Amino acid sequence: LGSYLTVFGYSLRKALPDVIIKTRLRNVINTLTKNVYEYGCTGIFEKHKLLYSFQMTMKLEQSEGRVTQHQLEFFIKGNVTLEKSERPCPARWISSQGWEDILKLSEEFQAEFGTLASHVEHNTERWKAWYDLDAPESTLPPGGMAEDVSPFHKLMLMRCFRVDRVYQAVTNYISNTMGEFFITPPFISLDSIFDQSSPTTPVVFILSPGSDPTSDLM
Repeated sequence: LGSYLTVFGYSLRKALPDVIIKTRLRNVINTLTKNVYEYGCTGIFEKHKLLYSFQMTMKLEQSEGRVTQHQLEFFIKGNVTLEKSERPCPARWISSQGWEDILKLSEEFQAEFGTLASHVEHNTERWKAWYDLDAPESTLPPGGMAEDVSPFHKLMLMRCFRVDRVYQAVTNYISNTMGEFFITPPFISLDSIFDQSSPTTPVVFILSPGSDPTSDLM
């Protein structure tokens, strides 16, 4: 909480002023969101930064009602039941777990995916062509289904068919939802870090062998 309050106070000072309250609040929110992202990225490894950005995106999307906890849990875990469905998988190129995920998606999110399993069963060649694409996350799936679903629903669909492309799909989702800024690891600015420090908030450097920030500090 103390760290957040520090970033919050810093964001209040840096946000563009405006005589219109709504505009001022929007400026503060945008500045705070970016500063929280930069502050968090300062203390985590490079490989964790996309996950951190995705977590921020999810919290904001859930607060706006665009993503539910149920949807997020499916995206993270898929179908975790131990009992396998009696409905046979219609094609060899669909993994057994992928088919179980498709069935769960059809059953629990019927408004968007109620006909998904049946559509796959009757259009295996069309789905196979989409499945074989180098970047299926950038192309509409068969049947025009993606025209009626949200960007996060497309992530849920991608999870069922091409787990190997989920990383790129998440990157695209964050970029489209939050902006390019939140998929680009920020440059570590010592000036910015110094601005957020205080006599009671020191700056601690955890250095890897061979690194020496002395020249940047002098």
